[in-house]
Amino acid sequence: MTTATRQKQPEIRQRILQEAIARFAHKGSELTTICEITQATQVNLASVNYYFGSKDGLLHAVLDAVLGPLWRSLHYD
Repeated sequence: MTTATRQKQPEIRQRILQEAIARFAHKGSELTTICEITQATQVNLASVNYYFGSKDGLLHAVLDAVLGPLWRSLHYD
């Protein structure tokens, strides 16, 4: 793997995650397809599987990204 490829990996994961957050918020997770997310982020399905394992894994990452800071702030104050 090249250095440029390694540098892009966090960016790809973050693009997928941000797009999923926006689409899940707009349409819900059940009506949003992975295909919509991959087309919008210009990545392939393998990238979603690589970073998140599945659509459910992506949903868990979305919930952690959105609700995690709130949850942690409630439990550490």
